[in-house]
Formats: sequence, C-alpha cells, structure tokens
Amino acid sequence: MAIFSIVPFDKLTSAARWDAEYYQPHLLALSDRLKRNGAALLGRYVTQAQRGQAPAYNDKGTVPVIRTVNVRDLELSDERLEHVSKTSFDENRKGQVSGGNIIVTSTGMGTLGRTFCNLYDRSYFADGHITVLQLRDRTQGPFLTAVLQSSIGIRQFEQRQRGSSGQIEIYPEDILSVLIPKLSPETVKAITEKWTAAIRLVEDSKRLYPEAEVELLDQIGWKELARKPRELFYTENFETLTEHGRIDAEHYQPKFARLIARLEKLGSMPLADLFTSCDKGTQPDEYTEDGEVIVVKSKDVFGQGIDLASCERTSVRAWADEPARLKENDVVINSTGMGTLGRAGVVHCGDEKIVASVDLFILRTKSDVVDPDYLSLFLNSPAGIAQSEQFQTGSSGQLHLYPEHIRQFTVFVPRNGNRRADLARQKRLADKVRTAARAKVEARAKLAEAKRLVEDAIGTSVRGQSA
Repeated sequence: MAIFSIVPFDKLTSAARWDAEYYQPHLLALSDRLKRNGAALLGRYVTQAQRGQAPAYNDKGTVPVIRTVNVRDLELSDERLEHVSKTSFDENRKGQVSGGNIIVTSTGMGTLGRTFCNLYDRSYFADGHITVLQLRDRTQGPFLTAVLQSSIGIRQFEQRQRGSSGQIEIYPEDILSVLIPKLSPETVKAITEKWTAAIRLVEDSKRLYPEAEVELLDQIGWKELARKPRELFYTENFETLTEHGRIDAEHYQPKFARLIARLEKLGSMPLADLFTSCDKGTQPDEYTEDGEVIVVKSKDVFGQGIDLASCERTSVRAWADEPARLKENDVVINSTGMGTLGRAGVVHCGDEKIVASVDLFILRTKSDVVDPDYLSLFLNSPAGIAQSEQFQTGSSGQLHLYPEHIRQFTVFVPRNGNRRADLARQKRLADKVRTAARAKVEARAKLAEAKRLVEDAIGTSVRGQSA
C-alpha cells in the first residue's frame, strides 16, 4: 500500500484542490477503479442539489425538521425532533424535502456524509446542515442511497470534504461529483430490493413499539392523568422534605404524586424489588476501530433498543471490569444527559463481548417477577420518563440519576387473580418490543447485504483498501 502520492501540477489545477488529503493513494486508487468501471457522476441522476436553511421552529408545527442527528442509515429518526409550521414550510422552498428526495448531512466531524432516501410521500424541512437531492427518477433513490452509504460513497465523501477538524463540510457541487458505479440491471435491482426491504422492516418496528406503549399507558389510565390541570403552586410539609432529603420544588409536583398514587393503586412495585443487582459501567482508556470489546454508551440506547452497530469499540482490557460486562437480558439505564436521562434498553448480545460505559446503570432483573423488555418499555414510556424527571438532580446540561434514585421508581406490574406478577400480560407487550427489535436487526442485515453488493461489484470493502 502506497503511503504517499506524487501528483502532477496539471491534475491539481484541474481538480481545483490543493489539500494533500484529497490525493491520498487509496482514494485515488478508488477513483481510478470507478472510472475504469464506467462510473457516472451522481449529478447525472439529480435535477437539483441545494442546502436547506435555518428553520423557524414552532412547538405547534406539524412538519418535522431534519437535522444531522435525525439522519440515520435506516431511518429519519425522532431523536430530539423539532417542527416548523405548514405555512413556514410552504413559504421556504429551499428547505423542503419531498418524497423521493435523498438527504445528505453536509457538516461535522464524524457526521458528514450520512445519507438517507425519503421513500414515502412525507414532507420534511431540512436545516442548513443538510443537502437535499432531487432525482430525475425517484425509483433510483434506494440504489443511489445504498451506493452513498457503502464504503465507495463514504470514501468519496471523505475525499471531497473541505475545512479543518471540527469545521468540515461538503458542498452540493462536491456531492454531485461523487462517482456512481456502473452495475448490471440485475445487480441494481437486487440492491434496490434489499435496501427497500430494510427500510420497510424499520417501519414495521416503529409501528409495533408504539402499539405496545399505547396499550401499557391505557392500562394505567395515562390519558386521564395527563388531562389534569397543572397547579400554579403547591405546598409540602417540612417532615416530608426531611424524609425524602429533597428541597427542590420540582420533585414534589402534584402530577408526580398523582402518577405514583395511581400506580400504587394498580398494584405496582418499587424498581428495587425487580432486580438483583445494579452496577455502573466502566470508562475505557481508549477506543479503537478494531477493538475486541463493544462499548455501549448513553447515545447508543434508544427508546426501542440498543444500537450495537453504531457502538464504539475498545481493547480487551475493558473486559477485566467484570461488573461492567453486559449479559443477555440485562437492562441498561442512562444516568446522565438532557433528553436522554432515564432512557432504557435491553441487551441482546449473542457471543459478543460487550461492556457498558460509565454513564449507564446495569440491572439484572428477577425473571419470576418482571420481563426485561416489559421493564424497558415502562421506563421509556411517559410514566417512566416522568419519574426520571422527578428524581433527577443537577442543572440543565448536567442532569444525573443515582442508584438510590432509580431504586425508588414505581413500576406498574400487572397482577393475576392470586395477586402475583402476571408474566403472561407482560409477555404480550414485551413480545411486540422484541419483534420490533428483531425487525431492526434483520433490517441492518439487509442493508449490509445491499452495501456489500455495491462494494463487491468493484472489489472494495469498508476496512480494506481498493483491490
């Protein structure tokens, strides 16, 4: 493998690039291979490419705003989702995202080049960090997106990015210069089918999980609780403050008291009675691309599971911290973070070596009392989130939960006629959660197959250099 390149002056001039990174040997080798393949510029498939614009956020808006955090390889996620009004959307064509458009994140170290295709006729508004591609033929969207998500697309984005560390970006004209390999109609069709199937599986997953949550909330009468008016002031006696060891007014809000009273009336249990151990994660001394151990951080724990594919890796030294090791059916809970505090997920790890980072709690649940996926569903529901808000400590941006806090959470545990935990009722809801999680795993596998078809067509892979 070459470690340096000598580039003729006329090539520098024609490319209008003087940055040495653009001419890295493996990137030039990929470009040469694509040209020999007869690859065409992405621009040939696109009628318009433009950056979005800063949105006028509106709490009552109905059009979702797409920011870098929302663009993922299998979906446009609801992570910290904000909205604009329909009027604002109609008046600002520059930010409009329609059905069939491809979305490319265009700024940020580690985030530049995320790509997704809006398969459906849904409207979104792109902020200024997003480039929107309008295609000549929207049916080509899945194939083009798979190419851009593959190592072939990732490397070309890497080559074309501009700026310095922390301030990098890629312009629409750079994106349009990406080369799309020439593949047989049969291969293009196979890639399209696999990518589309992956996205539909994620759609199924996103449908099943909310169904389970709605059924759970109906069982505890959440809608009735939510309709209660919010008190402008309230009182609490000094003995209660002393007993709880809390003097922050937020902790004693009547809405929290009403929720706990309802849960206790329904036969709920303290979270402390549902697990056998509660451990903290570890702090790896380094992260390495090829590390033997997967590290789950708070950012990897979503309301619908743990995204192991996006986790960082570390050396086997982290495995020596035994309490931080994650096992099948462990429940992890985020202990820090605005908007992420209290979020939970269940570990399904197979044979992988996985540890939790220091910002996570690890619970080992009592299998004869609670189903771990049911517990995760409850903790991620509004009833669980409300208790995270009640017990949180610290100020904005520095919020924390501690083991003594989560032990006091009240969890709705359905009971049978003998007043024992009704595991069958829990399982019915937990099965929807598990089915949703399996759909995402299968979707990721199909996405990997689609990208592999692209890469195999010209003999390249994500980690290797061009053959």
